[in-house]
Amino acid sequence: MTALETLHKHIDIDFSASSFDEMLVDLHDAQRRYAGSNQRDNVLRQRVVQTVAQILEINLTRAERDMIADILMSLVRQAELDLRESLAERLCMMEDIPEEIVLQLAHDTISVAKPVLKYSPVLTEQDLLYIIQSKGLEYWQAIAQRKLLDSAVIDALVERQDETTAVHLLLNEAIEMKTSALQAFAELSKYSEKLAEPLLRRKELPESIAMDLYWHVSEKLRQHVVKNFNIPKEKLEAALSDALEDFTDTAATSMGGMESPKPSALMGNLAKQYGNLDRITDAMLIKTLRRGQVRFFVALLAERTGLNHDTILEIMRQVGGQGMAVACRACKITKETFVSIFLLSRSLTRSDRAVDAIELRKAIKYYDALSEDMATSIMANSIIARA
Repeated sequence: MTALETLHKHIDIDFSASSFDEMLVDLHDAQRRYAGSNQRDNVLRQRVVQTVAQILEINLTRAERDMIADILMSLVRQAELDLRESLAERLCMMEDIPEEIVLQLAHDTISVAKPVLKYSPVLTEQDLLYIIQSKGLEYWQAIAQRKLLDSAVIDALVERQDETTAVHLLLNEAIEMKTSALQAFAELSKYSEKLAEPLLRRKELPESIAMDLYWHVSEKLRQHVVKNFNIPKEKLEAALSDALEDFTDTAATSMGGMESPKPSALMGNLAKQYGNLDRITDAMLIKTLRRGQVRFFVALLAERTGLNHDTILEIMRQVGGQGMAVACRACKITKETFVSIFLLSRSLTRSDRAVDAIELRKAIKYYDALSEDMATSIMANSIIARA
């Protein structure tokens, strides 16, 4: 015996009744008994839901449909949350039901609205666009899972710039996504592996976007790109230099004003790629600082020196520049580059005051006094001590 058959066995209602008047009486009785139930009995709740569904499934005259729409609207507005949720679950797949009932449920709290937003064929493009504009991200995320979505609705969801909504759209294989939408998600994917994976698996993804993402994603996804897009190695290496442009810090220019001066996981990953190719040059370090890319500079210098991110941040803040001199001398950074790094990093980390001439002379003097072997020894001891 199915769950539905068991349910019917325990509720006092004749589902074979054909009289519209009798159905209305049944609905009134079911609603009254449910409303009087202190424990909000599940069987009584399902009796109301099944009666509503049965009424909506029969052929009615226009006058009868208008009347039942008014009755059901009154029921939905007065019903408790659990009954509205059950009604939404039962009615969400039905086609020939009054639009006003569907809209009432679609604009309800998200636990009620979700199945209607995901499945109801009654909702139009305009209905969905209005909900996207007037409701929050949980409603966008439900709509993104619909199997049929007009391009205007997809565009509106893309514009929300919500990661979970984007993931639902990318996992929705029933829809076709425009290149402009994929490009918009590509920018978000550079900082989100959760988004990058479904994006790179879209069948309509252009090679150009896959190549643009290559150096921003994990090794696993890079292997997927190589396997599925057949991009020449020289193109991928050329894309590496372009990736540097994407790590501009958008927070305050001073590290004190940034939410987190530590590099993101993706910044660290990209720095490793540069390190493996021996491309963390003096010029790159200076160029990164001049762009205000403090966090990416930390990732690059940590990769080149072997120090951890916290230590790099510490020596950037250190008064006198001894730590930075040791790090630069040990990894063969030239004196000219050291001076530039010292001045630029100090201006970014201590924007409250400029570096004075005395401090700069002390830093240069300390750098000159170090030999490469001395600096390497100090660095090695520092790494061991912090391990």
